[in-house]
Amino acid sequence: MFIPRYSFEYYIISVLLGSHGHDVLAQQQQQQNIFQVPMNIFQSQPDGFFQPIMEVGAGTPPQISRAIFDTGSSDFITPETEGSLCQSDRGMCGQNSYFTSGSFSIDQSSSAIITQTQLDTSFANGQAFQGAFVQETLKVGNQSVPQVQFGLMQQGDITPAGQLFPVLGVGPISGEANALKDGTIYDNLPAQMRKSGMINANLYGVYMNDFRNGNGSVTFGGVDMAKFTGQLQEAPIMPDDSGEISGFVTDFSSIKLSSNENASTSPETIDLTPQDGLPPVLLDTGNPLISIPEASARSLANELGITYDAQNGFGSIPCSIGAQGETIDFAFNGGQAKISVPMEMMLIPASSVGLPGGPAENFTQGATNAASRSKSRGVIRSRHSYRSRKRTHYRRQARDTARPSRISTRQNAGAGDCFLAMDTSPADLASIGAPFFQAAYFVFDMEASRMLMAQAVVNATESNMQPLPS
Repeated sequence: MFIPRYSFEYYIISVLLGSHGHDVLAQQQQQQNIFQVPMNIFQSQPDGFFQPIMEVGAGTPPQISRAIFDTGSSDFITPETEGSLCQSDRGMCGQNSYFTSGSFSIDQSSSAIITQTQLDTSFANGQAFQGAFVQETLKVGNQSVPQVQFGLMQQGDITPAGQLFPVLGVGPISGEANALKDGTIYDNLPAQMRKSGMINANLYGVYMNDFRNGNGSVTFGGVDMAKFTGQLQEAPIMPDDSGEISGFVTDFSSIKLSSNENASTSPETIDLTPQDGLPPVLLDTGNPLISIPEASARSLANELGITYDAQNGFGSIPCSIGAQGETIDFAFNGGQAKISVPMEMMLIPASSVGLPGGPAENFTQGATNAASRSKSRGVIRSRHSYRSRKRTHYRRQARDTARPSRISTRQNAGAGDCFLAMDTSPADLASIGAPFFQAAYFVFDMEASRMLMAQAVVNATESNMQPLPS
């Protein structure tokens, strides 16, 4: 299963993305059973990384939770309003916090049903929560989904460096928190949408867009043809060692650094793939970093002329490198699916690190000025092993998310410096997180056990929702 792993040191930077607003983004196409929901972005502190959130209303009337949209876990979990977790000084449930993440009260809903299933979930940074599973109506966008089961965090431990936050896990149901404990699974939000007939297929298309400019969305039951260019390229989902589809894991074929063809020097592509190949990779919107094997990280640092060591990670880099047109190119499924991510999308200005939040334009301006003159860390989490053509088994282990020395390095960066939104992964499984999705339109298709991807149309303003092409 995939265990959520957040230290939750976050500051909101954008409450609603997109110039057309909630009502337009949440439009429905009832005849095709497709609908679209807006995605918001917030920025962490002290590392400055970004993550997507989605607003979910639970109960009758709806009680709002602002949850991390996470393809790397499979349960929607939110704290109990009356519980000790919300009352703690690290709770973010109410108006007394800098950002209201929301919560749920059974007593305030006329439709809540407490199930016999108990919640018992762990976080990689040491946080653990217990509670009950509740069956309720959930509202996403303008759509109400009946009889959805979700976890209610009633008690547990918040670490000194942590804060409380809901998580909207939309991964495969075999990756749910209780799946390994006792084999118990249920229809999570996407699966229940399909079961109820709200959508015709258990799939959704993710458009995250450039973090510096806003507007993101998720299209449930279909794809938004206006949000990508070219053809959708397929990557099959890899079963774990038990034969289950428990996570959005696929073959990771190569990673390369490419120069711009219009650069003054000849175009050049540097292969960063280790000699013994890459491990499988989890496509995880809840990871605020791109986590690659250490051999690839060292090769990348060498090519960029920056420092790297296992304890502190990547050193700072001039923000001006983003204007040189370089890309990091990712290939999957034996090279049949490829996405190029502009280097400028991978940069976090040092001026935005360690700040107590602010509007999105502050981040954008910081990047622009620098060019002209670590959630804490991404964590791979699972108890499953994976097989591939290259190796026999892969097992992901949760890692400690706290690296004070790396934070110190970032705080000592100079003016005009940036940091890469990248980290190292364990040897047996990589994780590609939110920065990658800025440049990709990604479809998670549980009907056919596959993922499809294409280059995103950055800053798209149009929408054309359609069923997934056959």
